[in-house]
Amino acid sequence: MLAIEWTPHRSRSTEAFVCKENNMIDANDLLDTNVKVLRLINARMEIGQKKYKGSIPIKGEGGRDNLQESLEEALDMCVYLSATILELIEVRNEKRNSKK
Repeated sequence: MLAIEWTPHRSRSTEAFVCKENNMIDANDLLDTNVKVLRLINARMEIGQKKYKGSIPIKGEGGRDNLQESLEEALDMCVYLSATILELIEVRNEKRNSKK
């Protein structure tokens, strides 16, 4: 599975963010949440387009089962999101304990 990982990157005179697949996003665009979401979705669509050499199958082309894949992806998301939430809770608790 390919993951989109955003890391700060300086380019020319403006700050930008770089996807693993080298999609550049201008920092000014990041001010609008809708633009952020759309760009993340677009970057993910481009990854799929390259990986599967075509558009999203809607009729089971190539033996793909969108319902099954959706279930698997949703379950994966639950696992990763839970792990991230636990990590953030731990960081928050460490910060609170260090202030005492």
